[in-house]
Amino acid sequence: MVSANLSETVGAGNASSPHAAVNCSSRVQNPSSLPILSIKMSKHTRWLRDQIGTWLDEGLIDASQAEILRARYPAGDQDTPWGRIVVSSVGAIVFGLGIILFFAYNWADMHKLTKLVLVFGALLAAHGTGFYLSASADAKRSLVESLHVMGTMLFGAGIWLVAQIYHIDEHYPNALLVWGLGALALAWAMPSVAQALMAVLLVFLWGSFEVFDFSSANHFGPWVVLLGVLPLAWMQRSRVLLFFTLVAFITLFAFSAGQVEGDLVIAALFYLACLYLAAGRLITRSAFPESAPLFTVVGYSVYLVLIYLFSFHEIAGELAYLNPEGMTEWSYLIAPLIASLLSWAALLATGAWQRADGLRRWETGLILVAMLLVLFAQFGVPREDVGIVMFAFNLVFLGHCIIMIVRGTGRLNWKQVSLGCVLFSALAFARFLDLFDSLLTRSLFFLALGAGLFLIGNFYSHRKKLQGASHA
Repeated sequence: MVSANLSETVGAGNASSPHAAVNCSSRVQNPSSLPILSIKMSKHTRWLRDQIGTWLDEGLIDASQAEILRARYPAGDQDTPWGRIVVSSVGAIVFGLGIILFFAYNWADMHKLTKLVLVFGALLAAHGTGFYLSASADAKRSLVESLHVMGTMLFGAGIWLVAQIYHIDEHYPNALLVWGLGALALAWAMPSVAQALMAVLLVFLWGSFEVFDFSSANHFGPWVVLLGVLPLAWMQRSRVLLFFTLVAFITLFAFSAGQVEGDLVIAALFYLACLYLAAGRLITRSAFPESAPLFTVVGYSVYLVLIYLFSFHEIAGELAYLNPEGMTEWSYLIAPLIASLLSWAALLATGAWQRADGLRRWETGLILVAMLLVLFAQFGVPREDVGIVMFAFNLVFLGHCIIMIVRGTGRLNWKQVSLGCVLFSALAFARFLDLFDSLLTRSLFFLALGAGLFLIGNFYSHRKKLQGASHA
C-alpha cells in the first residue's frame, strides 16, 4: 500500500503533500527490510528527494520516515547523457579554435572574398550539418549539440573576422552582445541548454566589460539574462542552466548598481538574496520543485555573507550613508526591495508559517528581522547610532549558526553542522579581535570556543551511533 501511494506521488511530480510518506512508518519499521529499487534518477525521483527535506522542516514526516524514503528511492544516474554532451561540446570548442587559428595563420594571404566564403561556409556547414542530423530518427543528441556549439563558436569568430576585413572600428563589447544574442536565439530555436549556457557566459562578459573597461553601468545585461534565459531554464527543467542564470543575474545587477552608486551594492544584493530565499520556498509547490534548492543555495550564500559583513561597524555604517539621488539610483534599490517584500508576503499568505516546524519559523523570523534591520539602518536610524543595528546583526547571524547546527544534528547532516560551526567560529573570531585585549581573556575565549565545538561534534557522533543501532 505504501509503495503504491509513493509511486503515485512520484509519478505526479507536482504534488505537494507527502501523505503516503507520512503513513509509511506505521507499516514499515526497519528501512533495511525494504527492497532497494533499481530506479534511475528521473526528474520525478529527484523531485521526491528534494521534497523530503521540505516535508521534514514542515513536520509532516520525522527523521526515520525521511530515511525510509531516501532508502527506497535512491539517487541514480540521470537520463540525460551529460557526460557525452560535455565531452563532445568541449571537443567541438577545441576543434573550432583550431579552425580559427588556421584562418588566422593564413589570413593575410587570402582575398577578401575568400575570407568571407570561408567564414560563412564554415558557419553554415556546422549548423547545417547539425540541423540535418537532428532531423533523423536516430539522431545522437551529443553529436548534434557539439556541431551547433562549434557553429556558435564560428559565429563569434566570424563577427571579429568580418570586422577585421572591413576595418570596422566599433565598441568591442557589442560584438559579445551580438554573439550572445545569436547563441540565445539558437537556444530557444532548438531548444538547447548548451547554447543557453554560452549565451549566459557571453552576456555576462558583455556586461562585465562595459562596467570595468568603460565604467558604464550596463542596465540591460541582468535583464537579458533574467528574461531571456530563466524562462528557457524553467521550460527545459535544467538545474545547471538555472544555477548559472541566477548567479549571472545577481552578479551583473551588483556590477551595474556599483557603477551607478557604490553604496547601492550591498543593499541591492541583500534584497535580491532575500528574494531568492522566498522564491526557493515558493517554488517547492510549483511545476519545477527541483529548482528550489538552487534559489536557496545562491540566496543563502549571498545573504549570510552580507549578514556577517553587517556585523562590522564600518559595513553597517554604509547602510546609513546610502542616499540615492536620481531615478536610476532609486530603481536599483526599490526594484529588488519591492520584489523581495512581495515574494515574502506571497509566501506567508500561502500558509508557510503555519506549516513550518519550530526551526523553520525561527529561520523565517530571522530573515524578516534582517530585512527590517536593513530598512531601519537605511531610513530610520541616525548615523551615530548604527552600533545598535550592528549588534542586532550579530545576534541574527548567531541565530542562523545555531539553527544550522541544531537542524544538521537532528538530520545527521554533517555538512550543515560543519557549516554552522565554521560560521559561528568566524563570528567569534571577528568579535574576539574587536573586544578582547587581555591575553588571559583571549586564552579563556579559545578554550570556551574549542570546548563548545568539541561538545557539538561529540553530540552529533552520539546521535549517529544511536540511529545506526536503531536500524541494525
